[in-house]
Amino acid sequence: MPAPALGASATGHRLSLVLGVMTAPGATRNRDNLRALSHRPHAHGVRTVFVLGDVDCARRPTAAEHIAHRDFVFVNASDCQTWHRAAKVDAWYRHALARWPSAHWIGKSEDDALVRVSALARDLAALDATQPWYYGIMAWIGLCDSEAPACDSAPTGCCLGACFAGPLQRVHTNSSACMSGRCSPPGCRPKPPAAARRRSCPPQPCAEALVVPFAIGPVEVRSAPLARAVAECSTSGRYFASLSVAGETLREDFSSMDGNQGLPLARCVPRLRLADATWKRMSYPNSAMRNAPLMGNDTRLAWSHPLKHAPPPLARRVWSAFGQLRYRPEPLHTYTFEAGRRLAFTGALGGTP
Repeated sequence: MPAPALGASATGHRLSLVLGVMTAPGATRNRDNLRALSHRPHAHGVRTVFVLGDVDCARRPTAAEHIAHRDFVFVNASDCQTWHRAAKVDAWYRHALARWPSAHWIGKSEDDALVRVSALARDLAALDATQPWYYGIMAWIGLCDSEAPACDSAPTGCCLGACFAGPLQRVHTNSSACMSGRCSPPGCRPKPPAAARRRSCPPQPCAEALVVPFAIGPVEVRSAPLARAVAECSTSGRYFASLSVAGETLREDFSSMDGNQGLPLARCVPRLRLADATWKRMSYPNSAMRNAPLMGNDTRLAWSHPLKHAPPPLARRVWSAFGQLRYRPEPLHTYTFEAGRRLAFTGALGGTP
């Protein structure tokens, strides 16, 4: 089947959302399952594509599959080594902005997650796409401020550590300084990767961490203005290049494909709008199947790792069981975030009464 025209969804509707699925060249079975399940043509103005780096190690093994399905895009990033994953996500957003300039929303997913695309489109309809919205199931991460003066002379990798700081919703119950935008040890001190520590990192190479929100793996979406602001920001390019260089130098994957997106978002957008889909919109396949018979409706938007941790028949049963349920989500929790200053709850949008 020929590829849909640029600026159109697979069903010919005006494109509202383009969703790029991060994949690896060898993940053929995952892609086949997604094409048969969640990535079937939508009537929601959504286009889904698989994302690979524009390098020989990614193009060569997928050449026949690309000819058969025409649903790959190849972006300006290295691939085939896991330490390039964060930079590949950044390259995807840049590629999508250029290729689909009229899309209102640009999103990222992964090839081992199932996303209910109709539910995602419904959630996004509650948001103003002209504002710098960042949508997803939000969490906190503490990242070394790699542009701090103390990092200028630090050995490679010493200023690129991270520490997971929990779900964004904890802001309602946790008054830790980490939740206000910055924290100092011992609140949330990122540790540099082991290979960097062996290269004699200073005792405290990351004296202060920038604590930022990020959307966890199954799905994240940026409004076009937000994606454009990050793509045009010099901090973004430098940061992801430094992650890839450090990975190549240390031969170690120490970055988070999801979490490391948070730092350039916070750095490049002075006042970020957050739409937290909350962790109630995500499930894992075993608990999902166990609870399915008890539900007459469902809050789930995504099922994480059903293709990684379960055989294809189980992934199909999860999709079949929940695809028939009415989507009854809780409201999106909305916030404004000013990096280094504060997070402010601004209300709830959408949901089912």
